[in-house]
Amino acid sequence: MLTVHLDVSNSVYSDSVHVALIDPYGDWIFGDMYEGEDPYLSYVSVKYPVSGDWTIVVWCDPSSDFLNEKTDYRVYYSIETYSEDLPKYFESASNGAVIASLMDCPLLYVANDYLSESTLKVLKVLGVRNIVVVDPYDLISENVISDLQNIVVESVNVLDSLSEVVSFIYSLSEERGVVLTVPDGNFFVPAALLASYHGIPVLSFNGLAKRVVNLAEATWGRLWYSHDSWLEEFKAPHFYWMNELSNAFFDWIEEITGDSISYVVTVASIEDVMVTFERAIVGGVMSGRIPGYSAEEDVIFIDRSILYPALIGANPNYDKVLDTLVAYQCGWWILTNFGENVTVDDALLTSSTKHQMVYHIGEYEVYDALNDGVALWYYADHGGQGYTWWNYKPFGPGALGICYNDTGWRAYEVNGSADNPDTDGDGIVNPWDMIVDDVWGTELDENLENVHSAVCVFMACLVGSSQIPVILMRHGALAVTADIRTLYFGYGYAPALFVKELYSGKTFGEALLKAINETSYNYYAGCVSKIINFDSYIRCPVFGGVSVQYVLYGDPKLALIDPTEWSEPDARNPLDVSLASGHVLGGFERSVDVDLTSPVVGSVVHGTVSIRWEIDTENTVIDDIVLSIDGKKIDVMGQTSYLWDTTKVSDGNHTISITVRDAIDNMDCAVTWVIVNNTVPSVRILSPTNNSEVSGVVKISWSSEGEIKQTLLIIDDIVYDVTGLTSFDWNSTILNDGTHRITVTVVDVAGDKSSDTVFVITKNISPVIKKVKAETYRVGIITGSVVGLAVGAVISVILRKRS
Repeated sequence: MLTVHLDVSNSVYSDSVHVALIDPYGDWIFGDMYEGEDPYLSYVSVKYPVSGDWTIVVWCDPSSDFLNEKTDYRVYYSIETYSEDLPKYFESASNGAVIASLMDCPLLYVANDYLSESTLKVLKVLGVRNIVVVDPYDLISENVISDLQNIVVESVNVLDSLSEVVSFIYSLSEERGVVLTVPDGNFFVPAALLASYHGIPVLSFNGLAKRVVNLAEATWGRLWYSHDSWLEEFKAPHFYWMNELSNAFFDWIEEITGDSISYVVTVASIEDVMVTFERAIVGGVMSGRIPGYSAEEDVIFIDRSILYPALIGANPNYDKVLDTLVAYQCGWWILTNFGENVTVDDALLTSSTKHQMVYHIGEYEVYDALNDGVALWYYADHGGQGYTWWNYKPFGPGALGICYNDTGWRAYEVNGSADNPDTDGDGIVNPWDMIVDDVWGTELDENLENVHSAVCVFMACLVGSSQIPVILMRHGALAVTADIRTLYFGYGYAPALFVKELYSGKTFGEALLKAINETSYNYYAGCVSKIINFDSYIRCPVFGGVSVQYVLYGDPKLALIDPTEWSEPDARNPLDVSLASGHVLGGFERSVDVDLTSPVVGSVVHGTVSIRWEIDTENTVIDDIVLSIDGKKIDVMGQTSYLWDTTKVSDGNHTISITVRDAIDNMDCAVTWVIVNNTVPSVRILSPTNNSEVSGVVKISWSSEGEIKQTLLIIDDIVYDVTGLTSFDWNSTILNDGTHRITVTVVDVAGDKSSDTVFVITKNISPVIKKVKAETYRVGIITGSVVGLAVGAVISVILRKRS
């Protein structure tokens, strides 16, 4: 945004010195027009200015009052920028949301150069076979596309241009509309919501030449010169620039879509894009504006539009229409753009055969009727846009003229009555003698509560360029149609015709298009040449029709609910709803399975133990994983193992379970039990004693404690498995005399070991064989199993004489 402030040092001259901007094309598009309530406040701002060199111009009014005098001044300017890439990301994501909605499929996001783990997980969990990539600005790297192609089974469809994105959306929805929004990222959220509902693409104003938008705004009415008086010729917009805006928009749309479109909804604050835009393109499309001052406000307005067929049931008086006829037409006539003389009578044109008509002209009676609820409110009286009736600043709080009291079902002129209101016979009722209260938009805001999705239509000047439409929508109005310029009597036929078309079942956009085509300039389609030669600016469209600058605040695709046909919608189970693709929510099996893989059931564990599990899912995503040890729950979401410190629990049996649950409470559980043993076993050799002398057969005995699984006796390098024994008879003569080591080692069920060792000295005297005789001998068998034999060890065989 470009903003320029002018500071004049001598306040005497401040009202006579002004600032203006000249754009890069040489056009003076903004003077100190309507910036602020003070008409002489010297600053100017341009949102989303066209790129290039801008010129600041300071000038003074031509006057003899300050002839040959001088004054100093300073000019300050600021430029606020936004990321050029962010709108591309937001627009791509918004159109991705539209496509996902149309295809009934998930919307996933990727970074420029990698796939996130969560995206990968979802692709694998869902078993995705086809992917549509929305990348009209070439933001995604080839590596990401390649990774996606490696994952899916069938196809990856890359939409790599805006035209391809738009064409793909239209092929799915068979709609021909566009949602427009500003580059500010926040407004892409409500824009995507509305576009997804209608099945149409989201486009950013950044792509449209903002220059023509600015010029159309700058030349609207007398806004080009902020100090011009209220002159008739300035009540018309500058036809050239409004036509240029229309042409620029449709050229841009055709470049993207390759064809025409039927409707446009703009999601943007009127501070960002004036509603001159909607008025300029009416004729080529049906247009509407979602006018919230924030993205959050727009979401509320859009939600109300989407839910209107159901919400209207909460309106206790959805079958009533409220007419407020204070200054109105009752026999005036106009010549339409089609050469037809039409008599205009507000009471007749807005009367409905399907609704109960309610009439109020008193201020508080109108408030009460709106708060009680009506389907439609038609207001006919004078209106204003600023903080005063004569103030020309667009989008001030606005003003309405409403009678203090309900003196009749409609207002009337002097010496008249509600049934005979037009005493001077001119076909209009303009009761200046009646006491009328000036109701400002702020007062409307204070007195209204919930207006129950009412449609509000104004036959009044300037209300459309005030805050009144937004105020009404904040209080629950569904849509507002109002003129952003001064409206002449006779051309009030446009809002009355709009209401009549709504009664016939037309959408808001269709009804407004018909009203504009019959009564006013159509910048896109023409309707200029055949009316240009009429002289009367009041009776004929060349001037009077220019006063019909109606815009629609709301969704142009909506239609007024017919109270004779409407019935309360039935509640539906969302799981029973058949979607566009034929897919039924909940119409497939979802399952989760979990298996504890370690430790095995009944195993003995000690120390730190790794508890491990495996999960298998079908058509679902895990939402919760809980490990339980003896009933104590541990959140292990996202894990497949857990290290358990068994030293913090007692020895003995313990139960382990793992429970897995998905988002819709499908669950599975696996259970096991283990024996914890963290007590170290002990063993002590009782005999022989350490360093004792032994000979012959020696009894080795020991004692142990713990849950012993194995006992080993080791004499030097010979190992005997003596599990279950507490003693062993050792024939010491099989070894040479000398020092020998005796060790007893015990191993418990947990695998823990303990040992005890003694040393003994063997002294065995070898027998002297004096005479060899042929006698029979037996071999002495050593008790115990030899389970280990050291290399080079010798087993002595004892020869004993047989008795």
